Formats: sequence, structure tokens, C-alpha cells
Amino acid sequence: MKTLGSIVLLFVLFFSSFKLLADFSVRIIGYCQYDVFTLDIETSFNGSSTFELCTNDQGRFVRTTTSTIKYSSNDQRSEISKIAEITNLSVSEFEKLVSLYKNALKFNISDNTTGLDGSNWCLTSRNGMNSVKACFWTPSAEPEERGLLGLHELGKHLWQISKLNERNDVSFY
Repeated sequence: MKTLGSIVLLFVLFFSSFKLLADFSVRIIGYCQYDVFTLDIETSFNGSSTFELCTNDQGRFVRTTTSTIKYSSNDQRSEISKIAEITNLSVSEFEKLVSLYKNALKFNISDNTTGLDGSNWCLTSRNGMNSVKACFWTPSAEPEERGLLGLHELGKHLWQISKLNERNDVSFY
């Protein structure tokens, strides 16, 4: 009987630890129950940043994931690191981001500007089970003339509230 009791105790402890781990991971990486949009910015040489505007039963936040690339002395990629961070938002900040997002959706679908170096921005819009994805090369290059000013302003604001402008291992362009 003592062995059976020990097995039951281990069973209970084992499965209750999953609940603790699940709660812990929610606090660390953020559970995005309702993903409003995702903006991916990939640069030619400086890695990438992904911003997700999310809501869940605990509030509103931006989940930012950055991938940075370090080069060795002979210009070979030597290390890629990934960091995920959560920025909690007040109601007014969330509403401001939604407004910027709506302006970003007024993009010029016929823009076909390309270049060798720069960045590739992809905005994925979510509406229930549907999603739409639009990608553009370096919206910071003549954004108003190209009809991408709203997208550029959204990216710039996300960069600031995520405090990526305070880091020197990522670049905004």
C-alpha cells in the first residue's frame, strides 16, 4: 500500500507541475488569445523583428521577438540570438496602435519597389479565421510617395514602445 501511495503522489506532483509550467510560460512569452496583427521586419544584414499586437484575458500587449546576427572577423555569420519580450499596454496605447494599424492597412497594393539592401516588411492582418498578408521592401524609402506612410508610422511606433530604439544590436530601416 505504501508503494501505491507513493506512485499516486508522484503522479499528482508530475501532472501538477505541468500546470505550473504552463502558467509560468504564459507570464514569460505571453499567450496571444486574440492576435490583431503581426508586423515582421527583416533586414538584409541586421536580423529581424516581429511585433504581435495581442489581447488575452489578462490584458493587451505587444509581443516583440528579435533575432540578431553577429558576424565573425571574416564577415561570416557566427551567431544568431533570439529574444522575446512583452510590452504591456494601457487602453489608450492599445487604441493608438489599432488606429495606426488601420492607417497601415491603407497601403498601396501596386507598390513594386525593390532594392538590393534594405528591409522587407510583412503586415499580417487577422480577422477571425481569415488573414491577409502584404509585404513591402523598405517602407522607410519614400513612404509618402509609395503610399506606405501608415505602415512606416506603425513600424516606427512599435519600435519605440518596444524600446528597440535603445538597443544597438538591431536596426530600423
